Amino acid sequence: MNFRLANKSDASALARVHYKCSKRQKGSFLHELGYFFLKIYYLIHLQHKNGIILVAEDEQGIHGFVSGTFETQELLKSFRKNRIKLFLATLPALVKSPKIITKLIARYNFIHQKTNAMQFGITQGPKIDYWAWDPDTKENVSVILFKRFLNIVFAFGLQSIKGEIDEDNNNIISLHKHMGAQVINELNMENNRKRFIIEYLNDKKQVG
Repeated sequence: MNFRLANKSDASALARVHYKCSKRQKGSFLHELGYFFLKIYYLIHLQHKNGIILVAEDEQGIHGFVSGTFETQELLKSFRKNRIKLFLATLPALVKSPKIITKLIARYNFIHQKTNAMQFGITQGPKIDYWAWDPDTKENVSVILFKRFLNIVFAFGLQSIKGEIDEDNNNIISLHKHMGAQVINELNMENNRKRFIIEYLNDKKQVG
């Protein structure tokens, strides 16, 4: 398995892996908006100059990735600039399941930082956006991939990077703690759910 930084031509593969993982992940939402939405989402992400996406691939294609940004506020700004394109990409999913409009509006308000918008997570500074591994891939080197991602971002001189995880994913929270992350905050979500904010410090011994 090889590791490399993603480019614009990888948007379809990133969307495919994200969609498959999101469908199996408790508390996940983006898959409900469909594959086409995710493809547009990653095209925007890949155009973000402070974004970084590390992929793992072999001759069969991309099997996993870790996405993030050095400037979360700038990534959110990119999504705001492309709001019409993103909305149009959600139309097939909205026709199929109109009830998701409530979730879509809530996240729209969060991205646009509307007054009284629900706080879904991190809005500033370096952030781990998504960590995905194709569940149909027999060889799983997702932990190695994630550690490579941390080593790369810390090589740029970051002192820390944060991420967010829903409480439903206890196994993922435990894995992050095992790799050295600290839970630094928790957010109260709808339906009495919680989302934990984790942080990795720039400590080579910690990252491994």
